[in-house]
Amino acid sequence: MYPAGMNELMPLDAGCWKLLLAPKSYRSQILAFVARLAEQTPLLVLDGGNQFNAYKVARAVRGRSEILSGIKISRAFTCYQMLSMLEGLNPQRETVLLLDFLATFFDESASFADRSRLLSISLEHIRRLSLTNGLLVTVHPPAIVSAESDSLIAQLTREADGMWMPEPSPNLISQPALF
Repeated sequence: MYPAGMNELMPLDAGCWKLLLAPKSYRSQILAFVARLAEQTPLLVLDGGNQFNAYKVARAVRGRSEILSGIKISRAFTCYQMLSMLEGLNPQRETVLLLDFLATFFDESASFADRSRLLSISLEHIRRLSLTNGLLVTVHPPAIVSAESDSLIAQLTREADGMWMPEPSPNLISQPALF
């Protein structure tokens, strides 16, 4: 159910944060991982790319309400909202997951200088948030690669305490979502 190596991300130790850089075709495996992690610890999920599918997570945990009630989800639609949410988080015992984190930073409606600056500030908050219970950031590279998107990904990977990048799999075919 998990791509080879997905178990290596467990556990997410306090004081460090890990980065999963994977194509969107890994979305189902990431949600299965989220469900498995939710069975072990309460979660704070910030979704930057509208990736969280509560139905799939609920199915994976077989509808157990005690697990589902331990997942708090917020969605950001701009890099400004993402930064604002990171600034306002103060986890006590929750593990923080940032799903498709850079999706909001890839949005070119903000200048690249602003997006890069906001990412730098966000990275300070990611470090702070990881101190409590660890943290996982997932990133899906954009469909159209640019020097700017590569720069943002590089900025993120330089700061990560650990990074996992699955090998491309020919049997995983990414089909765009209709909604």
